[in-house]
Amino acid sequence: MEAVRAAPKNHKVLFENDHIRVLEVTAQSGETENMHGHVWPSVIAIDAVQPKIENRPREGGTRSAVRGYEDADWSKPMCRTLGVQAPHQVSVTDTFPLHFYRLEFKKMDAKGIESKATY
Repeated sequence: MEAVRAAPKNHKVLFENDHIRVLEVTAQSGETENMHGHVWPSVIAIDAVQPKIENRPREGGTRSAVRGYEDADWSKPMCRTLGVQAPHQVSVTDTFPLHFYRLEFKKMDAKGIESKATY
């Protein structure tokens, strides 16, 4: 159920190494993503007003409220942290598409930076 494998139309890998993965996440107006989950904690970067959506969990999960662009957090550019996400399915219920970037933290062991004095 990992997002890139389960919903490849909506999750495009822009960069990946052993530590991070950067995804571009899109969904068109009226589209429903395939059921998928996110196995790593992440930061999402919102680059535009986000459409109204419905986020449905896998059967038996806790239903997420409908979210719309009138909600202050989603009406302007911003970043938000997210933990691991159980399988869910997003439907865009608005007249314009969803678009944001997701930076996933695959491994946070600090290998390779412990010897650097400055950046």
